[in-house]
Amino acid sequence: MEINKYDDKNPEDFLRKIKEQVEEWHEYWNRNITLYNKFMRYVYFTALNDDTVNKLDVLNKPAIQANILEAINSKAVSDFKKHEPNISVRAADGISTDLLTPEFLAQEDVIESHLKEIIFNAQNDSLEYNIFCDILGGGYSAAKVFTDYVNEMSFEQVIKFDRVFDPTLMVFDPLARASHKGDGGYCGEIFPMTVEEFETHFG
Repeated sequence: MEINKYDDKNPEDFLRKIKEQVEEWHEYWNRNITLYNKFMRYVYFTALNDDTVNKLDVLNKPAIQANILEAINSKAVSDFKKHEPNISVRAADGISTDLLTPEFLAQEDVIESHLKEIIFNAQNDSLEYNIFCDILGGGYSAAKVFTDYVNEMSFEQVIKFDRVFDPTLMVFDPLARASHKGDGGYCGEIFPMTVEEFETHFG
């Protein structure tokens, strides 16, 4: 969560600071979280709220819906797949031509292929589809780059790129202005769990 180094001498202060940052973000972003959940429900699930359904039940009338927004979004996602953006690695602007050796160009190809392999593995879990559906339905989404072990028995780590479990559970510095939030002082992801799950993982 916090960029600053963890201070094991004052864990209570560190925990209090994290709590303050989470509360600060949710106070700042709460309206967008509410609208995200409302719009996602309206676009992908139902346009009727519980009160409307109850009123229709009292009047003994069927709850008939004709969802056209999801069809429009599905078409937009389909069109997006036809023009899927790609990654291209190249030398920085203004670099000396003396440095553009065959070895340098080969290194560019290796880096580009490595990045494409990371994203290709993420696509196996419908990464782009899910992110685009989030944006069209709720207005925003979030993805993360992280390292993980190849498998449970391995000590070898790999770089992974994936959509977060729930974009509304992300925490960012309210002072961040860039769309990638990289100019903020901190970021984090909240993982809800029961007390029993917490004790199993952390004691």
